[in-house]
Parts: sequence; structure tokens; C-alpha cells
Amino acid sequence: MNKNSESQPGRYPLLESLLRQKGRALQGIYKYKDTAEIFDASVRTIQQFVRDGKLRGRDLPGRGRFLFRTLETKTGHLIHGILPRQIAVPLEEYLKNFRPILVSGADPGTVFLTENGQPFTRPVLGYHVQNATFRYFGRRVNPHLFRDIFAVKFLEEHPENYLTLSKILWHRNVNTTIRLYGRNYDESHGARAAEDWLDQRSRKNQK
Repeated sequence: MNKNSESQPGRYPLLESLLRQKGRALQGIYKYKDTAEIFDASVRTIQQFVRDGKLRGRDLPGRGRFLFRTLETKTGHLIHGILPRQIAVPLEEYLKNFRPILVSGADPGTVFLTENGQPFTRPVLGYHVQNATFRYFGRRVNPHLFRDIFAVKFLEEHPENYLTLSKILWHRNVNTTIRLYGRNYDESHGARAAEDWLDQRSRKNQK
């Protein structure tokens, strides 16, 4: 992930040189197809470079992105995407204004650091999250419970959209999402969705 959301002149000499040769402008976001055209390679080759760690999405210019290799994810598959604005904006502020203050000695390279400039361990990070939720909401909520709360609320408002939720939760297979959260929904939700759909069609026909 880039620590600066805006491109800086001369920061990407190879990329900028190739863009000039092809008469293209520097962009904020590059898809696999765009990158493949710039480097005269196939999309499959670019994807393999990413998997091998030879090309990192975090090194390309643009707004906040995330990229986790197969060894860095619980399910063992490549994860990449653009951060939602609600997360990207405060995260960029933290990276620009606060993280440099926390760095002490050699930079470990992790996004979040302790007050001693060290990477957070999973238990310590969970401890801080639970303390924060207890302070502001009167109840301790661990990071995994946050996932469950988000998933249930998302499905309450989008009961048919398990595929999108599976991508948000980084599930390898949508069936995992259905198995974990589908038990909260029964045929009555299907009937309600059908009712809403028929009402919408009826209103359209009346116009």
C-alpha cells in the first residue's frame, strides 16, 4: 500500500518512461489489463509477477490499495483491491502524520506499530480493539466478532448478495459464506424479497 495517495514526479521512472513511449498519461489506478498493455505482457504474466512478488500493487501510484500474497492469507489465495474511502482517508492520514512518529530505529515495514515502534502481534491488537469498544460502547468486541456483526448487518440490507459478501470477507468459496451466515435467513426472507420486487414492478407499470 502506498504511504502517499498522490503521485510524485519522478517517483516511478521505469513506469513513467514506458508511459511516455506509449503516449499514455500517469493514472491513479491500474488494472491487470492496463499493466499488461504498458509492459507488453499478457494478463496472466502480470498476475504471475504479482504472485511471485516481482510486481507489487502497493508500488504503483494511486489511492490506497491492498495486496496480500497467498502465504499472507488464511485461505491461501491472492487478495488485492482498492480500500473503501471510509478507510483509505483516515489510514492515509495515519501513514502520513502519525506512523513516522512511532517508527523507532529500523522500520519493520508493517502498517500499524506499537508505541515502541514494533509490529503488533495478533493478541495485542485484539486487546486494543476490545479496550476501545469497551470504552466507547460498553462492551468488548474482538476483531472476528466485528466481521460477524458486519456480515449479519450487510445481509439484513442485502439478503440476496452472498457473493459480494464473500468477496468482502475474503472467502475462497461463496458456499463458505452461505454456510456461516445463511442459517440466519429462511424462506420468509425469500417471500419478502419477492413481495418487494413485485411492488417495484407494480409501481413502474402504474407510471
